[in-house]
Amino acid sequence: MPVIRYRLDWLLPTARLRWFRVILFVSLAAFAQEETSYHPLGQQRQVTSSFGYRSNPLSRSAEAQFHKGIDLAAQVGDSVYAWRVGMVLYTGSNKVSGKMVNLLHTGGFISKYHHLEKILVKEGELVEAGQLIALAGQTGQVSGPHLHFSILKNNEHLDPLPFLKEAQNVSRQLPRAPSRTAATSRRGEFSYKEITLRSLPVEGDVYLDEEYYGKTPLTIKLAYGEHFVEIDAGAEYRRFIGRLWIDERSSGDYTAQLLPAENQ
Repeated sequence: MPVIRYRLDWLLPTARLRWFRVILFVSLAAFAQEETSYHPLGQQRQVTSSFGYRSNPLSRSAEAQFHKGIDLAAQVGDSVYAWRVGMVLYTGSNKVSGKMVNLLHTGGFISKYHHLEKILVKEGELVEAGQLIALAGQTGQVSGPHLHFSILKNNEHLDPLPFLKEAQNVSRQLPRAPSRTAATSRRGEFSYKEITLRSLPVEGDVYLDEEYYGKTPLTIKLAYGEHFVEIDAGAEYRRFIGRLWIDERSSGDYTAQLLPAENQ
């Protein structure tokens, strides 16, 4: 079976190399959909700041500065998706970029997602193209909520816009495989439990593992394991997102408390 080999020495800071030297072996069969790409916000959004030299709105200097990515219009809590299949190379935060996620892809590509509200993946985790990885926000040095998105190839920044013009929308009706963390019985069969999902103070659309299931209150059988829950009650309320673990000890009721949009 063909194998792609990546050495990450040139991708990691010197301090990190003291802890480990990483060689990533990725099977081509496991990542057959590598060229499939998705918009990081699920669908085309307005570009509020382009790639290249610009006047930095947060700088007192009149001198143009190079913008290494593009800024995409977003609201706090909007879902952020993996551009392509890959591995979580870095998660963290700093004063400028806020909370961020960097993904390593085959072909020498890296994608970066900055100013996040919440990070939903961990370093070393393998992610699928179009997988939910974070929530957009306004952390770091920003003038308002947005997603800064950048693409590198062989450590060189590229204009992401041509890539996004070819990217697919994330369809909530897209069938998803069972959760990789789903628990099984000794016979290898999935175990299920009936759960009732509710939302307060109003009902909302329920998405489980990015697939639409209906409105709250909703009673459904879920496989043992971890599930992502999203509840959308419209523009007046902030989108709810959480992780739900199902096993023999978990409660049969799950209630999401929705926050008013003005509290974002």
